[in-house]
Amino acid sequence: MAENAMMDKLELGIFFAAMIALVACGCIFTRKSTKRPAAQHNENKPIKPSPAEPVGQKKSVEDAGA
Repeated sequence: MAENAMMDKLELGIFFAAMIALVACGCIFTRKSTKRPAAQHNENKPIKPSPAEPVGQKKSVEDAGA
């Protein structure tokens, strides 16, 4: 009977180790990236518009279709 109890504890220990490993891997693979962007802007400075977008007049949807 002692052998069965020892085997049950071993199997239970292996099971718990496997569950802990699955949870740890799931947390690592699903976490959000904490890397900060290389170009950090100061909140006090105004953000300049990107050069791809013209400043001023924007075309409306009706103008683009006609």
